[in-house]
Amino acid sequence: MALLNLGDTVQLKSGGPVMTVVKLTLKQVTCTWFDGHNVLQAPTTFPRDAVKAAASPESPTDEARENEKFGYA
Repeated sequence: MALLNLGDTVQLKSGGPVMTVVKLTLKQVTCTWFDGHNVLQAPTTFPRDAVKAAASPESPTDEARENEKFGYA
C-alpha cells in the first residue's frame, strides 16, 4: 500500500466514489465523501488494504485558466 496522508484522496479497490482521508491508523483508514446529491457522508473506516490512491485529474495551469477566462486559445 502506498503511503497515505491526511487529506489524500482514495477509492476502494472494488470501485466507488473518491473519498478524502480524515484519519489513519496502522491498519485502517477513515474517509468521508460526497454522495451523488452532494451530501457529505459520515466518516467510515476501511481496512488500509481495501483502498488505493485515487487518480488525480489533470488540473489546468494558472495560464490555461486565465486564457480560458479571457477567451484566448
